[in-house]
Amino acid sequence: MTETGRLPGSGRSADVYEIDEAWVLRRDRHGRGDAAAEGAVMAHVRQHGRPAPRVRPTGSRTGLVLERLSGPTLLGALGDGRVGVQEAGALLAGLLRRLHAVPGRDATRPEARVLHLGLHPDNVMPTPDGGRPAPGTQAPSRQPDDERARGQTAGPG
Repeated sequence: MTETGRLPGSGRSADVYEIDEAWVLRRDRHGRGDAAAEGAVMAHVRQHGRPAPRVRPTGSRTGLVLERLSGPTLLGALGDGRVGVQEAGALLAGLLRRLHAVPGRDATRPEARVLHLGLHPDNVMPTPDGGRPAPGTQAPSRQPDDERARGQTAGPG
């Protein structure tokens, strides 16, 4: 088990705990998920030069050690005026385009792409390189139109 410190953040289904200045542990509160599979997708995305947190294995099905990102979310930056609405929309659209350019991991389905299925202003961190998405449910076997049609709010299935 990974030693953790304070709880700097919580989301809809997971809590994020400090490990040190470079890493955090995201743990699913409900005991669901497959952290190893999600980490493998993030590593795949990074191998294709797209934005995703670095990950380390934990040996846990529900906990994932992730690169720590600091700063406000895009929602926070919108709220305090650091980012305008048009800039925020362009950042989200750009992240989706970059993510959808990553081929899925299943070579037998060349049309499949990696999807985030949860990209929204409260889980994106504005960065000089165009923003970094926080980890979300990522399904490499879907069409990008699935994500656009659902408005990035639906999970797998």
